[in-house]
Amino acid sequence: FLRLAKANGAEVVTKAEARRIARRSGVWHVEAGAETFEAPILINAAGGWAGVVAERAGLASLGIAPLRRTAIIEADES
Repeated sequence: FLRLAKANGAEVVTKAEARRIARRSGVWHVEAGAETFEAPILINAAGGWAGVVAERAGLASLGIAPLRRTAIIEADES
């Protein structure tokens, strides 16, 4: 999906907290870091933080909350 999105002109920005999100005149405006992004379509792919992002956009909470996960990696030393 990511490859298809990029092929169709999508811009993927990582490690930039979307602090302010607003929709004006049919366009989303997202302030993240020192930049402001504008797009007609905004995809909320924030995983466990999707509820926080939705609320920052003025939308109803999705009822999604980030939870701590544990991963255990066992090395076979034989």
